Amino acid sequence: MISIDAQSKSRGLLKEIISKSITTDKVPVLLSGGADSTLVAFSVHELGKQVIGISYELEGIENPDCSKAEITCSSMGWQFEKVIVKLDDPKRDFLDLIRTYKCQKKTELEILFPMIAMGKRIKELGFDYVLSGFEGWIPDTRKFEIKLRNEPEEFWEFVINSDSLMSSATQKCILHYDSIGITIQTPLDSKELIRTYSELSYSDCHKPVWKYMLKCLYETEFKKCNLWKDNRSPNLQKGGKVEDYFASLLSDPEINYRGYLKGNVTQRLSHLTQLWVKDPNPKIK
Repeated sequence: MISIDAQSKSRGLLKEIISKSITTDKVPVLLSGGADSTLVAFSVHELGKQVIGISYELEGIENPDCSKAEITCSSMGWQFEKVIVKLDDPKRDFLDLIRTYKCQKKTELEILFPMIAMGKRIKELGFDYVLSGFEGWIPDTRKFEIKLRNEPEEFWEFVINSDSLMSSATQKCILHYDSIGITIQTPLDSKELIRTYSELSYSDCHKPVWKYMLKCLYETEFKKCNLWKDNRSPNLQKGGKVEDYFASLLSDPEINYRGYLKGNVTQRLSHLTQLWVKDPNPKIK
């Protein structure tokens, strides 16, 4: 378990980090139903600022993360902005993400796709920055879980000394927002904050509840919003059904001109993405 003193230190440091990046009384936060972004929002709230939670749904498709974010905002008295992402042309969107936005991987195009729409809404609201729960070091992936269980000292040394552990998809989102004049603030990626966790074991991080290392900082608030016992969430693009939107391209002979038929949808879409990345303007017979 994480001591009360350690919790207080981490909570105070997170507030200090966030307070340095806040430039307005109303603060936009990219909010999902997960612990990371919700923790950031709770910290903003404790600083006495007005949180504006921003999430998305694909048109006509429920997004569980968005629903949780909306409930959290309602419970905390925050403003909620639900961005509805249009689904009128998967072929156009797919090619645009590769040709215009230079996505190199399936995950990049699927994660950037709704982020583009949310970026437009942030600009409409008049902000040039937004806070997020983006980070790359929390041991919530199989690779990092195994590393922390077996070699905890090496794991924390690796995390602290790495320049950046954020995924290429996250980096793609940050670069796109930079290009439209929005800075994505990532307070959880602070090296100083990471060091406050660097003595923790795997059990400390995820027991008695998933991501306890984060949730314990605002236990009362997480419980109030019914997020305390939540376990792993689906990947952003799968939970939000973005993958399903682009899956229709597998039956489009102009896009899937190589006829990728083997493997599951994820595998075939990955192959299809790489096909178009290698040649964005193929001469198709």
